[in-house]
Amino acid sequence: NISGVVGYEMIYIDDADIELVPNPSAGNTVLRFNLLKPCNVQLTVTNVLGECVRDILLTDLAPGKHQEMLDMNRVKGVYFVKLQAEGQQVCRKLIMN
Repeated sequence: NISGVVGYEMIYIDDADIELVPNPSAGNTVLRFNLLKPCNVQLTVTNVLGECVRDILLTDLAPGKHQEMLDMNRVKGVYFVKLQAEGQQVCRKLIMN
């Protein structure tokens, strides 16, 4: 019996189980993530100015572990990789040498 609970948030992305490998990188990087529920995932990579350099929609993903290759070969700098699913978002920093 749970009392006093106003609401709860449905969690889709396992925040503790997200990694960019390798990071820092001089070429391609693999984003590994774990989904707790089936959903669509929006993957966005932005530079430090907030400009979008990659935007990928991954549809109908099942629960479990996934990975996506990020082709970042020609762009050195600091980037932010954002995963969004059903209103939840998680962001990780990516350094390209």
